[in-house]
Amino acid sequence: MRSTLLLLSLVVLGLGLFLVGCQNPVESDPATVDELPPVDLAAVTQIYEGVIPPFICGDEVISTMMTGKNRRSGAIKIANDNDFLYVAFEADPEYDIISSHLAVVRSLRDVPKGSEGEPVPGKFVLKRLNNKGTLSHTYKIPLAALYVDVGRDCGNTRLFVLGHAVVKRKDNTEDEEAVWASGKRWVFPASWASYQFYKIQCSETAPPPQEITCQPSWAFGNQTFIEAGISADLGWFESYTQSGTVTRDIIGAFENNDPATGTVVGVMTVDMVRGPTSASITITLEMNDNFSMNSVGTFFNVLPPRTSDPTQWNYLGNLGGVKTYTTTYSLTGAVGSMPFYISAYTEACGPF
Repeated sequence: MRSTLLLLSLVVLGLGLFLVGCQNPVESDPATVDELPPVDLAAVTQIYEGVIPPFICGDEVISTMMTGKNRRSGAIKIANDNDFLYVAFEADPEYDIISSHLAVVRSLRDVPKGSEGEPVPGKFVLKRLNNKGTLSHTYKIPLAALYVDVGRDCGNTRLFVLGHAVVKRKDNTEDEEAVWASGKRWVFPASWASYQFYKIQCSETAPPPQEITCQPSWAFGNQTFIEAGISADLGWFESYTQSGTVTRDIIGAFENNDPATGTVVGVMTVDMVRGPTSASITITLEMNDNFSMNSVGTFFNVLPPRTSDPTQWNYLGNLGGVKTYTTTYSLTGAVGSMPFYISAYTEACGPF
């Protein structure tokens, strides 16, 4: 009997040692060992009043800040150099920035959200409050804190950038208004939040000198200002009745409204979302290699344009040669199937 109990004990002990030896400790799991620790972005990010430094990789990406009354109040500019990501909130001259909130993430899953899944700016890690108001808030974030290496990731890695601000007119004629940087809508119509894709840019060897000129350029459309009796100027506009996304070439230096005589300098993308009582229209202008924009004018209305002068539209001048521009328009009321009229102009500069 004793020999039987001793044998049973040895079997149990051996089985226990076997089970312990087969366990895979957490420390040896490569996925766990290699997982990067979270970084406190608020602790490593610098926020200052000013603009993005001039020595950056590539070009700034610019999005407008539109108020709920569909008025431009400023812009958000995004850029990077070899070490930092810069996000600058810049108010137009008649506005002040009271507060700004910024989220920069590798995945939209990481955006702080409310109970219904909408972004909540108050929960964003990066924020600044200035009750007296200021013209600019610029965030300077180390790329290392975003696990980005320019030499390895430029041209490939994309970040999601959500910029939210509270602005107020300097003359105090209106109450404070919350604004989002124009971009891709989060959820429509449950949320008017939006976000931008930002692709990490890298320094490149300067190309050989080229003859650069600046020419009026228009997004191609199915109607001309001349045919519509609006003016004698060259250029196009178009009416849309559907939801969805459309793209149109941006053409410069053309003659007689014939696109075949011009140069394709970029592309316009129009994202339209319609509902029974609301609509959202985002217009993005993106320039091809070797071309940039000095000024931009966009038109959106439920009626055709009355003028072909882009300075009378949603116009932004003195851009200094940007590559991308985005703006968003919103409508509330009985939208139905009414047409949307859209036109886009830019003074494009490059080797025409």
